[in-house]
Amino acid sequence: MKLSKVLLSSAVLVAAMATMFVGCKAEDDDDDANAIKGSANHYTVNYTNDTDDTYRAYDTTTYKHAGALWQITLLKDSKSGALGYIWDLESDSERAAKAVRRFCIAGFNYNYTAPNKVAYYVSGYKDVVDISAANFGTNDEITATEGNHKGESFKAVENEFISLNSVHSFEPTKDSDGNVVVTFDVYEGGEWSWNGSNRKYSSYDGSYVVDIYDGAVTSEEISNNTAKDKKKDSAIIPADYLGYKTDTSDTTKSIVTQQPAAVYINAYKGTTLNGKWDCEDTYKEAIVVEE
Repeated sequence: MKLSKVLLSSAVLVAAMATMFVGCKAEDDDDDANAIKGSANHYTVNYTNDTDDTYRAYDTTTYKHAGALWQITLLKDSKSGALGYIWDLESDSERAAKAVRRFCIAGFNYNYTAPNKVAYYVSGYKDVVDISAANFGTNDEITATEGNHKGESFKAVENEFISLNSVHSFEPTKDSDGNVVVTFDVYEGGEWSWNGSNRKYSSYDGSYVVDIYDGAVTSEEISNNTAKDKKKDSAIIPADYLGYKTDTSDTTKSIVTQQPAAVYINAYKGTTLNGKWDCEDTYKEAIVVEE
């Protein structure tokens, strides 16, 4: 499907893409087993890993934005595995899967550090070539086969803003069907106030903020300050790590460059990973990615 790049408000975007992008699949995915299904603001996975290795994969969304609110669900028949959200996905070749890239990721595992507990994490990665490699290739040099650095080798570097361990875990409040739901709210740092369901900024500082909630949380709940009891943690990814400028005279525009986002899985050997992702809201105008 070929689409021109257009700008849509978040409210129009969600409604429009629900019908426009069904069946579309971005070209820069790394999901050999085609485990992740969906597009735009809704994705699912129901994958049994019958291999002897952990299966890692991601699927890019069909738009770019500077921030979003994602509800990620691990269905009750899944016992373990990781589900995550990738954003600020930069690459030296935008539509190539095996090019050098950097990104930020927020995710969670269930039963990983303790039975019946969610362990969550937030990290930044740079110099990633193979997203399927163990921890995205932080232990090995991997050669790029696509992009501007084709033939060059890179060793990925991770910066942990919230580490995956028992300290960063909680016993989740399951939904009415017995599923585990975690909400990640990813937005630009700075001084802001709520304007309806969106943040109205008075200044930006070039950083990202990631808030982690237990259960399904909406923008309305956050803006009305009724979700505070569900908030479990928060991380700040600073401007100097991201490389964005820390001040601007024009506060009507984002200073964080809008980049593609993706959904991510980590399926352990001999297990079935069954879950879904729902984008409850996007912040700023979102750019539809040309396919």
